[in-house]
Amino acid sequence: EREISNRTVSVQDEIADPIIGGVSVGPFDREISGTLGIVLTTEYGANVMISSTHVLASSPHTTQGDPIIQPALPYGGHWPESYAGPFFMGFLGQPYNVDAALATIPTRNVVPKNIRTIGNTTGHDVTFPGDDVAKFGRTTQFTTGKVVSDTFTFTLDYPYFGRHTYYNQLRIQQINPMDAFAEPGDSGAIVVNED
Repeated sequence: EREISNRTVSVQDEIADPIIGGVSVGPFDREISGTLGIVLTTEYGANVMISSTHVLASSPHTTQGDPIIQPALPYGGHWPESYAGPFFMGFLGQPYNVDAALATIPTRNVVPKNIRTIGNTTGHDVTFPGDDVAKFGRTTQFTTGKVVSDTFTFTLDYPYFGRHTYYNQLRIQQINPMDAFAEPGDSGAIVVNED
């Protein structure tokens, strides 16, 4: 780790080559950062990063094509040297009940379906209360937890995006009571189970 402007910078904040899930990302024009959850390759061969809208978009006015950088500005990223790809689309709140965004990665090397420390992922699955899960986020890195509810409702007040309520979400309790499952900066991380 190293220090930049009184912030601790770790390996997930370096320019990743190749880009994998778990590294910091953000918009090119605002001090926002979060986690690139995972990279997937479409059936047409395009590499796409998945994260949260409030991580990849600098405001509700972000448009398709706005630059995304990796690492994010607060952790040493610079435009245009850290360019990862253009914002594609995002959904925040209702009616979709998610905070999710996509950006393409046209020129950087990637390892699809791979998340730092977790390794290769094999697909998607439904998770139920009682299931053990894990994630790798920019701030807390690798953490484990147990799903305690799949009907959790909560409201978030986002800077720049306002208040949004989410219904029937997973509530995850950390396994180690001394560690949080997630903290600010982990937004966008993908939660995985053993399946």
